[in-house]
Amino acid sequence: MSIKAIRKELGLSQMDFARLFGVHQTAVSQWETGRTSPDTEMAIQIARGTGRSVDEVLGVETRRRAGADESEIEIVMPDDRMAGARIRKGDRVYVRKMDEYKSGSLVLVHRNGEATVRYLTCIGETNYLMDAQTPPAIEKMNAEDQICGIVCGAYVSFR
Repeated sequence: MSIKAIRKELGLSQMDFARLFGVHQTAVSQWETGRTSPDTEMAIQIARGTGRSVDEVLGVETRRRAGADESEIEIVMPDDRMAGARIRKGDRVYVRKMDEYKSGSLVLVHRNGEATVRYLTCIGETNYLMDAQTPPAIEKMNAEDQICGIVCGAYVSFR
């Protein structure tokens, strides 16, 4: 994705796009040809105004890390329950499958048919799932809850 692709998807001319963000049409033209790039504040403003990430506005492609294989999966966060861990709804989270998990790990869990991320807390033989809100919600793991992996990275979009 790039500024040009975003602009065309919105059905705007360079002039209309420029007016929308308070810049000269020449600036939009230079961004689209790669002669210049918007500064950080403008990239954030465009991202917010178009519902895109800053990486998309700047044309940065997101790819799996080198060596990624079937032991890694990617999910899009379904809610803001991990906002305290700076992971919000819509952010992409990368998870590595593992056989063992320690208390305090940030894990991907399948719960009621939904995939989500929570902290794993172990007290004695009982496992609990905790979100990162204040105050945190702590839920005892059910028999049907399945831990699928540990978070190894995130792609966070700016809002």
